[in-house]
Amino acid sequence: VLLFDRREERLLVGEFATGSVYDVARRGQGPAEFDAVFALVPVAGDTTIAADMSRRWLILVGDSVVRKFLPQYPALGYASAPIGGDASGRVLVRAHGAATPDSMPVVLIDRGSGNAETIARIANEGKRGDSKTPGAGGSFQIRRVPLQTSESPLLFSDGWISVVRIDPYRVDWRAPDGRWTLGKPILPRSVRLTAAERAAYLARKPGFRT
Repeated sequence: VLLFDRREERLLVGEFATGSVYDVARRGQGPAEFDAVFALVPVAGDTTIAADMSRRWLILVGDSVVRKFLPQYPALGYASAPIGGDASGRVLVRAHGAATPDSMPVVLIDRGSGNAETIARIANEGKRGDSKTPGAGGSFQIRRVPLQTSESPLLFSDGWISVVRIDPYRVDWRAPDGRWTLGKPILPRSVRLTAAERAAYLARKPGFRT
């Protein structure tokens, strides 16, 4: 199993049969090195993208680093980490840089050619916006609402894409040929938050205390 340890900043392989754990790369700025891995995304075959906090991708085949994409790579102009890959070499990303106060694009990128296609827009996570207009320009801030769910896309290995929608709650599907099928709305069920759950959340997210 390929895994990363954020606390120790290690990229590792764990073998269940023997109980051994060994490093597959080390921290640094070299061709096969990383800064701080924060996501592992399986793509075609035994290939995995290790997304780095410094906007780089390590490409691993099995437990070997075979390539490194730097921030100049077209896909990294949209997002620092993909949210799924398929067997044909495509990855799906959220285009945070093109977000508006209400939504952000979901972009499908071909890793070989760099071609990008916006296939959907999703509502921003936990929207609580404060608009400001400093000087002649404009900007906005979006603060996350505690415990709020978000719309979520995912690319599967066979090329199908799912998008979980919030209002109304449903799952939409995009076939590999680009055709969409809208899911049937699912009636929500209200669940009351207990005092213990609220305390546990605040303990993990102290910034929400204020």
